[in-house]
Amino acid sequence: MRYILYMLVISMTYVVSVKAEDIAKPNSTSWWLKSPLDHPELLDKTLYHVEGSYSFTNMTGNIEGDIHKVKLLNFLRYDYFTMHFNFVIDKYNITTFEDNSGKSESENKVSSDLQIAEFALDYDLSKHFNIETGVIWEKDMKQSVLDRWSYYAGFGFNHHFLNNHFLDFTIAGGMVELDYGLPREILDMFDVQKDPDAYLFFLQSYSWAITKNIMFKEKFHYFPNITESKRFRYSLDVALLFSVWDFLSIMIEHNRRFDNDAKNIYTFTTDTKTLVGIQLQY
Repeated sequence: MRYILYMLVISMTYVVSVKAEDIAKPNSTSWWLKSPLDHPELLDKTLYHVEGSYSFTNMTGNIEGDIHKVKLLNFLRYDYFTMHFNFVIDKYNITTFEDNSGKSESENKVSSDLQIAEFALDYDLSKHFNIETGVIWEKDMKQSVLDRWSYYAGFGFNHHFLNNHFLDFTIAGGMVELDYGLPREILDMFDVQKDPDAYLFFLQSYSWAITKNIMFKEKFHYFPNITESKRFRYSLDVALLFSVWDFLSIMIEHNRRFDNDAKNIYTFTTDTKTLVGIQLQY
């Protein structure tokens, strides 16, 4: 199924390259945060926007290590259709010392590799309502998840108010299938989702342009299992950006992820981190 996502991304890149000479860049309007009908004068234009960010944190002392996060966001719009593709790499390598001595014989190394790719296609029915279908791929080595594929379709609500507030909300239904990358005889020892199952998808984002040079961003995803209500997961990301130039911002972000299946394979259910970095946009 991953080839479907690859083809969608390739198609998006193709459209951008072919239409490059026709692409408009009215970035001052922040069109990617609004409905196409907020700017009807742009409906006959191809619009493209990209954001890339890098953030990190470093720890020394009884806990030593680095956390690195890279994020790429792409938005492509023509008429009432909007495609967006997001890709995130979140890695850390941490060393702890069992007796706080700092000696190599008591050290314990922990590493994680989280990758997320999201692709969605929206069609606006009106100024505030749209339909959306999408696919999300995840790899989470901390939980031994090699592939988690989520497919969904549903309805969305988009509202731009008071000139500087941007709210987007989608509720959808779909399915999730996982590959834990473990032999079945070992996987059967754990109480985790082993087969494709039905899920609800709640996708919400909010942006607030506090001033011309300060932006607050928030993103919340909640995925409850329909057939087994005890299984659910969510993620929350908040960020504060300080614009240096039109294309460059300094960023402080906080991330929180929860998956209650994690406890069944003896890992932490909740991960939180705070990082600093930069964001580039075009």
